[in-house]
Amino acid sequence: MIVCSDGAIGGATSAVLSPLLLGAIDPTHACVTGQVRDYQRLLEAFGITALVGYDALVSDYHHYVGILERDPVQLQRFFAAKQSVDKWQNACSGDDLS
Repeated sequence: MIVCSDGAIGGATSAVLSPLLLGAIDPTHACVTGQVRDYQRLLEAFGITALVGYDALVSDYHHYVGILERDPVQLQRFFAAKQSVDKWQNACSGDDLS
């Protein structure tokens, strides 16, 4: 999830993360872009003040950019994280499909 200085939520990440995945993300995984050197580019260029997501998304700028650029290695990391969240969500709902 992207949070912009004008309060808007969404942006490029919404195309990557489904609403169900966003609902299951641990909210302690966040990045205030103005406080992390690599992520400051997002604040300066797009006004993005914070990211909320899984650990690698908010702590590894290379991973974040790799998803946007469709890097196969970074997409695989994303899909592994998504699969983990899906399993957790299915177990919580009683729809364990594994």
